[in-house]
Amino acid sequence: RKIWVSNLHVIATVCVVMLHVSSGAVSGGYPVGSSGWWAGNLFNTMSRFAVPVFLMLTGALILPKYDGLKPFFRKRFGRILPPFIFWSVVYFVVDLFGRYAAVRAEGDWLEVLRIFVDDMAFGGQYHLWYIYMLLGLYLFMPVLAVWIRNATEKEIKYFLAVWLVVLVAGMFKNFTGEYLRYFGGYAGYLVLGYYLANKEFKKSSRSLRRIGAGLYLAGFLITFVGTYLISQPSGEMNEFLYRRTMPNVLLCAVGIFLFVKNLPERSKQNRVTGFIESEGYGIYLVHALVINVLGHLGIRGALWHPAIWIPVTTVLCLFIS
Repeated sequence: RKIWVSNLHVIATVCVVMLHVSSGAVSGGYPVGSSGWWAGNLFNTMSRFAVPVFLMLTGALILPKYDGLKPFFRKRFGRILPPFIFWSVVYFVVDLFGRYAAVRAEGDWLEVLRIFVDDMAFGGQYHLWYIYMLLGLYLFMPVLAVWIRNATEKEIKYFLAVWLVVLVAGMFKNFTGEYLRYFGGYAGYLVLGYYLANKEFKKSSRSLRRIGAGLYLAGFLITFVGTYLISQPSGEMNEFLYRRTMPNVLLCAVGIFLFVKNLPERSKQNRVTGFIESEGYGIYLVHALVINVLGHLGIRGALWHPAIWIPVTTVLCLFIS
């Protein structure tokens, strides 16, 4: 595996933790326009590309290596499902612990079964939606892998062009392109990652780094400033520009992907980044629980400004996870 792939994986892992840590500052924790809200908006905007980059790396790594249905599903589901089921049960226990007093007071013990079914079907914690989405993409990837390995560059670019049109059309609620949305979604990030990982651009690595930095900055400013502009009139947080399939988030994801991919290659991977990469899936599964525990311990609280507790909690959460 090339070093840039590992670096991107580590960056996305760190940023997904920062994303969830900073969410508390923007989603009702602080008034829109306050310094605390701006700090939360800053860190949240910086890390919005995390999930798209994860998917782009999935497309870049898995689509070229497809070797049949049985080996594919054995490798993917065998790695994903056991830890996922284990941590889903852990989050169910935590959820039940929080509701136990109410269940006991009402004497409705059937509610325990309903909580379990609900948590396992829809996710026992907010971040587990990604695993359900990823499992769904895995079911589609054998078809996508066969197509993309036989497609011409022109056909791949056609797919990406239509996908981009659908993303842009999705910004307008009354646009008749609502019916085109079946062409959109997260699968486009798989194709985009495959394309960018394998495309030989005529520009130099330095030029591609500049382009990547420019794309990231453009997407960042649109998200950072735009979120304030659409939230300020009502005084309530509007997360419209935070959506992972928005063109501004796509700009950030493509920008960081191009920038890191075209950095000068080192001969060996750093031990710290290597460790974070190898434990990335486990970190993702457990970090939400760690964030909640740190919050109860007062790491995140009124005495701490978000400009301080967001990076501090991110580092602590990453280390503990």
